[in-house]
Amino acid sequence: ASSKERLDKCLGVMRDLDEKVQRLKDDFATKTAEAERLKASLQKAEEVLGAAMELLEKLSGEQTRWEAMEHDLSAESSALPANVMLSAMFITYLADEQEAARQSFLQQAAELLHRAKLSSSESFDLLGFLSSEGELLK
Repeated sequence: ASSKERLDKCLGVMRDLDEKVQRLKDDFATKTAEAERLKASLQKAEEVLGAAMELLEKLSGEQTRWEAMEHDLSAESSALPANVMLSAMFITYLADEQEAARQSFLQQAAELLHRAKLSSSESFDLLGFLSSEGELLK
């Protein structure tokens, strides 16, 4: 009877161990599936972060370009009154003059405008100022 009891006891312990092993296997499967989901989420987050970083780099370049463009437009805008005056002087007084006289007169006029706190473009170009880019390309 003692061996039968011992066998029953061992079988009971074995069943308990089998149940525990099954629970651990189930828990392991659950944890493994959760780890895979987390891994996939992390990979997606890294992809989104990479795309965001790339976009930020591009936007930084755009910001630099826009700042340069704003600076150019600001310079053109501040030179506009003087350039208009130089254009009007050229058309009114210099149309029939030779190139040397034109350059001399425009230089003197630019100096007078500068003294009057009206600065023209660094290198004033009448044709470039009065024409659109499309007209210049024709």
